[in-house]
This record gives sequence, C-alpha cells and structure tokens, in this order.
Amino acid sequence: MSPAERIAVLLIEDDPDDVRSFAGLLSRPGWDGDRPALISAETLEDGLARLAEGGIQLVVLDLVLPTAGGLEALRSLRERHPAVPVVVLTGINDELLGVEAMRLGAQDYLVKGAVDQAALRRAIHHALERHRLLSKAEGVIQFVGALSHEMRTPLTIIKAAVANLREGFAGPLSPEQAAMVDMQHRNVNRLQRIVENILDLSRLESGKAEIRPRRLDAAARIREAADDFRLLARERGIAVKVALPERLPFMRADPELFGQVMTNVLDNALRFARSEVEVSARADAGEIEVLVSDDGPGIPKAHIRDIFDKFVQVGRASRTGSYKGTGLGLPICKAMVEGQNGRIWAECPDGKGAVFRIRLPQHKSQGGVPCPNQTREVPG
Repeated sequence: MSPAERIAVLLIEDDPDDVRSFAGLLSRPGWDGDRPALISAETLEDGLARLAEGGIQLVVLDLVLPTAGGLEALRSLRERHPAVPVVVLTGINDELLGVEAMRLGAQDYLVKGAVDQAALRRAIHHALERHRLLSKAEGVIQFVGALSHEMRTPLTIIKAAVANLREGFAGPLSPEQAAMVDMQHRNVNRLQRIVENILDLSRLESGKAEIRPRRLDAAARIREAADDFRLLARERGIAVKVALPERLPFMRADPELFGQVMTNVLDNALRFARSEVEVSARADAGEIEVLVSDDGPGIPKAHIRDIFDKFVQVGRASRTGSYKGTGLGLPICKAMVEGQNGRIWAECPDGKGAVFRIRLPQHKSQGGVPCPNQTREVPG
C-alpha cells in the first residue's frame, strides 16, 4: 500500500488521553502493510467538516461529546455521510449503547479502556473490505441503472402499442387475439415495474438518490396511503383499518419516500390478505413505529429475513392467484427506510398473517398533530 493509498481514520474524540492512546495503538508494529493514518477532531462539527473534505475511509466516533453525543451524533453523521463506515466508542458500562449503535448502522463498537490493537485492526479491516466491495459494486450499479434507463423508452412505446390494440384502434380482435394482447399487456406492465424498481434501487444504492428528511405529519401520510387503496380493497372484499393514537408526534422523514414505502407495504399486504389489513402507528423511544398487518397465510419463518433480498419470491400463497411481484418492492422499502436512519422488518405472529414494522426517527419538535377519526375502516 503506497502512502497515497494509506487508509485515513478520523477519530472524533475530545479527550486528549484517548487520542494519544489511539495514536499509540496505530504506531505499534503489527499492521499489515502501511499502518493507517490518524486524523482527530474534538467535536462532531469539526469531524463533519473534515469528512466533507473527503479522503476518510473510517470514522471512530465517541458517543460522549461536549456539543453532540449519544446516538444523535451517530444519526447526524450517518445522515450526512452514509457511505463512510463508523465504529463507535462507549464506556465500560455502556455496551448496550454500542449494540444499539450497530442497530442504527455502525459497523462495530469499541469499549474505552479495553481497546487493544487486535480489536482496532479488526474494525479497520472491516472498513477496508466494505470500501472495496462498495467500489466494486458501484460500477455494476451504474451499468444496471444505465441499462434500465435505456429500456424505458422502448418499453413505453410497446406499452402504448399494446394499449391501442386492446382499445381496438387497429380493428376488432378475435377472442384468441384479445387473450394474447391481454397477456402482452400484463407482462409489459410487469417488465416496466421491474425497470422502474431497478432504477430506484440503483439510485439508492449508489447514493445518488436525493433523500430530504424533514418534519412530517406521518398520520396524514398514513391515511392518504390507505385511502389510495380504497377502490382496490373494495374490489377484493378486504377491509383496510387505520388505527392511530389521539396525538401522534411528527416524524423526521422524506415525505415522498415515506409515501412510497407505505404504498409498497400496503400493496404487499393487500395481495396476501384474506379479509383485513390494519395500519397503526405509535411513538416509542424517540421513533415513530408504523405497523401494517394482514390476515393472510403468513410468511414461512425460514424465509422471513429473505423477503428483503432482491428478486426473492417466498412461498406465500397470494389470494390474487396468478399475480407475481417483481421481488424488488420490499428491498426498495428497506433501502429507503435505512437511508433515513430507520428500520423495517417483518414478523409472523403464531404463523398467521404477517406484520411489517417500520421505524423512523421522531422529529425533534415536541409537538404532535391530532388524529381525527382515530380508528376508521375502508369497507370491503
């Protein structure tokens, strides 16, 4: 590794003794190749400014800083520089805080006073490997995104031509011809969904998607999303229930992305529900949690973690029969939610139905908005 390629580690730490301790660990023999270069900053603000200059491959973040500490410091750092791996520093009695930090996107945690060279080397090696994989994947993502973009125009033309055939603009169709055109229409629509989903994923995974979290009335967005499925639910004989608390605090999220997540998850629930889908929300531990549940056949427990992987289709019987998803809707939800420092996962209580949980940060403002008609039903 040449000096120009030395990995730069940014230590955000206000305690001079801890800075010296880390510098000592990095100066000892035992590093493979050139040892990493240490750059230090005393405050989160100084660290963010240094990150903006570029050239940093790993951040070691103290969770107890004078102006911004705890998990909020990690959230701020991840929001502004999501591609840079982060290792957090905790106190001896705060290991649970380190575990929570990993849940929020940190790569690892180190306990102050118990950091040795092996632990530090492992954390840095993990960062290097992640950086290498991301660099390798970036070219693939760009190629797939460009290819999908090029496919949009011919697909739009084919879709319009098939629509004209269905409408009889080229003359009446025999029953056999009409069946063939309907089949073409369904598959062109499915292919178009796949292309749009790949474009969404490529933008999210390349870091080029614009994510603009701000104060959001989550209750209003939830009701809007449920109302959008009113006709579809009625056609399928499914009741969509919305149960919200009397006052739900504001969420910190990108309105468009949150709306798309709700649309994808509700569409998924309606596909598998037998008679009912319920959407609820609550404030918990500085986050807003949204739950979307259905009374369908449930998700096989062996595959419940796989449903957020790309192109995965688990053996869950759809009440709509022949419809097959693209296998990209839920991975897109995961990328959108995690891009806003949130989480999404699925549960299958007692093997009956499925529950999707979405957790996003609560906005710092203390206010909330009343939720009129707290419980209401879109009749099936």
